[in-house]
Amino acid sequence: MSTKISSFLAETASKVLQHLEGDLSDCLILLPSNLGAEVFKNLIANEKHASSHASLQVSHMDAWVVQQSGLQVASHLELLTILYTCWKQIKHDVDESFEQFYGWGSMLLQDFDVIDKYLVNADRLFENLYEQKKFKPTFAQLTPEEKKAIQSFWNTFQTKLSPHQKDFLAFWKLLAELYTTFTAALLEQQKAYTGLCYKLVGGHLTPKMVAQVKQIIVIGFNDLNPATDKIFEWLHAHVPTSFYWDLDASYMQDDRQEAGYYLRSNQHKGYLQASFQQPYPTYMDDIPKKITICECHTGISQGQQIAAVLQPVWQNFDALQPQQIGIILADTTLLVPLLQALAIPYSSTYSTIGYPLTNTMGYQLMTQLLAWQLVMHPSSRTAQNLPTSAVIQFLVHPLIQSFDREVAKQTVAMLEKGYNNSVPQQLLTEVNILYRTLFQSITSGIELLHYLVAVIDLLLEHRKEWESDNDRLEQQALMLLQNKIKELEQHPEVLKGLSRDEIKRLFHTFTQGVQVPFASSLLHTASVFIIDISETISLDFQQVYILGMNEGSWPTKNSMGSLIPYHLRKGYGLPTQNTLQASLDAYYFYRLLQRAEQLYITYTNATGSGQKSEMSRYIWQLLYESQLPIEQTTLSTTIVNASVHPIIIPKDEAIMAVLANYLVTTEAITTRIFTPAALNTYIDCSLRFYFKYILKLSSASTLSDQATDAIQFGTMLHKVLEQLYQKLIGNHSQVIVQHTDIIILKSQMKKVLTDTLNTYIYEGCSKAVWWIIEQAIIEKVVDKILDLDAAYAPFELLGIEVGNNGSLVTPFRLKNGKTMLLGGIIDRVDARKGIIRAMDYKTGNDNTSAAFIDSLFESSTVRNKAFLQVFFYAWLLKRQPKYQAQAVIPILMNIKDIFQPDFDPRLKLRKATKGLKKELSDDDFYVNDIVAHVPAFESCLEEVLTTLLNPAVPFVQTDQVSICGTCPYNRICQRLC
Repeated sequence: MSTKISSFLAETASKVLQHLEGDLSDCLILLPSNLGAEVFKNLIANEKHASSHASLQVSHMDAWVVQQSGLQVASHLELLTILYTCWKQIKHDVDESFEQFYGWGSMLLQDFDVIDKYLVNADRLFENLYEQKKFKPTFAQLTPEEKKAIQSFWNTFQTKLSPHQKDFLAFWKLLAELYTTFTAALLEQQKAYTGLCYKLVGGHLTPKMVAQVKQIIVIGFNDLNPATDKIFEWLHAHVPTSFYWDLDASYMQDDRQEAGYYLRSNQHKGYLQASFQQPYPTYMDDIPKKITICECHTGISQGQQIAAVLQPVWQNFDALQPQQIGIILADTTLLVPLLQALAIPYSSTYSTIGYPLTNTMGYQLMTQLLAWQLVMHPSSRTAQNLPTSAVIQFLVHPLIQSFDREVAKQTVAMLEKGYNNSVPQQLLTEVNILYRTLFQSITSGIELLHYLVAVIDLLLEHRKEWESDNDRLEQQALMLLQNKIKELEQHPEVLKGLSRDEIKRLFHTFTQGVQVPFASSLLHTASVFIIDISETISLDFQQVYILGMNEGSWPTKNSMGSLIPYHLRKGYGLPTQNTLQASLDAYYFYRLLQRAEQLYITYTNATGSGQKSEMSRYIWQLLYESQLPIEQTTLSTTIVNASVHPIIIPKDEAIMAVLANYLVTTEAITTRIFTPAALNTYIDCSLRFYFKYILKLSSASTLSDQATDAIQFGTMLHKVLEQLYQKLIGNHSQVIVQHTDIIILKSQMKKVLTDTLNTYIYEGCSKAVWWIIEQAIIEKVVDKILDLDAAYAPFELLGIEVGNNGSLVTPFRLKNGKTMLLGGIIDRVDARKGIIRAMDYKTGNDNTSAAFIDSLFESSTVRNKAFLQVFFYAWLLKRQPKYQAQAVIPILMNIKDIFQPDFDPRLKLRKATKGLKKELSDDDFYVNDIVAHVPAFESCLEEVLTTLLNPAVPFVQTDQVSICGTCPYNRICQRLC
């Protein structure tokens, strides 16, 4: 610390020693935070005049209260499992799983903790809450329509309650009983939460608790909840007790300053009046301060700015005094960019903030494994084959590779060479024990946890050396994950029956907010502290650096989750956001400022969610209310465009050899089929075509919940329709579909839907909670498609998934004499009155119109790729000899439009095709037969394919940069950099 002024704790230590004449024997010293208690203990130990005595106790208040209660504070998970068991005990018809209970159970635990600390009669509170829910619903912030709807619900209570209304009220009526049952269950097991310990100690204060204590020192408290207040008052009456307050006249003498709200209230309590000595200290005005407020554009730039300001300090790092620099994170998400910017090792700092577990490679691997097991069901693996691209994604993961890098490298090379699409599961499980564990099939929820632990055990066991800081961080992350999952495994009674999806969600919920602790220097030697707001109480630093001081970060946003409404909290004296948190946030800021000599604050002006970030109100208060000298700066952002050279890939002999595989020759035994997907890719970007079809680079699949759900929905819709119509086709190649057949299909729809989902989705899972919404949507969509088919009947169903055996192909001769083999797979083909329909189902945002045929071949973000694809399918049919004499219509069955009253699945050209010499009527804008548009289509197709095969035309990046945003290869291309 600076020689100009002592810290609050150092100053208090000197006063205590002077008051007790250096004799601290049988003395109890209580502080509001664990960190403050440790710092004070070090200060006392370093005082030469303090007598060394084993009976000295320096303790965090919570720890002392828990010790006096004689109970063990259970973990959050253990408390929730006990609460869940009690809930099922008093509400026998509980139909929600532990995973569903976890969220509101955590909120209820928080309410119980506050109720006990504030010594509130829980029975009376919950009875009032029940009465309010029953008779006096509140309609604040609702629209008139919403108020009317809710009021109609409550008005029916005056007559007869519906089952839903009874269940709603039963929940609130049982809360008091749940509180009593839960408390009894905890005490029976000698366990508790912190608030319960406060309640028990405050209600059973006896001289025995302080029999060995001759003097009590209370240091640095601010708000005193009723339980703490009662304990302090009793201690003061039975043992000589001294109180030391950390305060300043700037907010003690001004009732408008919320920073002094609780301290001003405390000074009026009889047993505390003497401890508030006036005149109050005037550190805020007396200590010269240098204050800088810096506006930054991003979180990363804030970390970089602090690192730049501290750079001169690092050059003489050894000369720093203990606790000289405090870096306070108002936004803890800035920890990572801060550490990346600071040029000092983690071990040179003391930090109470850990690295987010969710940012580690180990956590990301566990997330991928969970998604893998949910997406890859045993029944969907043909002959136990696994998709090669997904397997490689795991094998190249750094943690998996670290198990045996050479084996991983060889396995990936083998898969890329010989297994383009899928790889036998047995082939992988025979490689080593990790792969055998990794690629096993998990069919139940609880087994997922065992599976994750088994993988982590192998990774920790076989990697002996963790050399760098990042390596050791990942090792700690894996060990932490191992412990957290094993903690879950210790409660099989609440995990029993949970599906794999519920286990996955529970895992994510349980691990959110978990931090990996950093290796820190010893507390008494640390010069640099990196802490969050709540840890600053009682601590002072000569230089204070605050990052992320935006409104919503400091003061914190209104996020006090509770089942108890505001007016009841207010009426029972429970803390509310506008009193407790707001006052604490203000106090933390001003008490940190009062002794500091240098204060550097950063905030961001970044815009997100439609709103611009605003600097904290406390900064505004400094600017307009204080007389302190303040410098305001704006960190200019210099945008440097990196020199990313365009990628140009000439078509050498090797590339031309790959392209030659698409050609039909007398020498070729097998020929690759050029599909509409390949055509769309090449039109969008020839370089993307090179990556995908020439190099065969796997796309960066993420297996995210959203992505896999979308993919599964489209896949399952196709599968259900295929299975449904297959019942009509049977062993025949085609069949006449009558209106009565549609009625039969409708009666079979739910069974087919259930059987299909059982086969591909529900395998080993709980049906009650898996895909319920999606199943209902699929059922609705299929029902609507059947209605459309009924209106179209009778028709001839010519095939489902036509071309899946490679039968829908056609040779296409180019003007240069070369012939390519083109083909595809059509979802469905039917016929009526000599008209053939090539139908494609789409679940995205595709539409059925285009300007003209030529526009389908022009690279653009608005190009209708779905139009081109289904037209391509119709063209493939038209070239089949048996369909050449018939009209062929492309049909785009876009799911999002089928419920429109004027829905028409035909393709529509908004303008006449170039070269088409004819005036068009309104109906002619629809493609009622592709024959009129085939010349234009084949001309454009021939031009594109000729360019593809031209060795003089290289593969290059697209001119449409907006296309790059969704390209899986954009990190290779770096077009967006």
